[in-house]
Amino acid sequence: MVARQVVDDALALAREMDVRSETAIRIGISVPREILALSREAGADLIVLPASLRQLSERPFLGYGVEYLLRNSESTIVVVSLPGGWRGHV
Repeated sequence: MVARQVVDDALALAREMDVRSETAIRIGISVPREILALSREAGADLIVLPASLRQLSERPFLGYGVEYLLRNSESTIVVVSLPGGWRGHV
């Protein structure tokens, strides 16, 4: 299952950074809505999201999912953008 490998890789990186984290795999129609629902159910105070910055017109664009969560979440949102292909260590 591809989702399990992605989650396992993210969890390994969090452990490498000595960050306590929880993971979940959910199936739904809208990824940002599922993230929002899960964060509310879990009482999360922090959501960390990956982002690829794209230039749209003359300003950076994080993506509709990130923007949706920034507008609708009660939790603190941290958006992390790493250089393409980054596999470094902390």
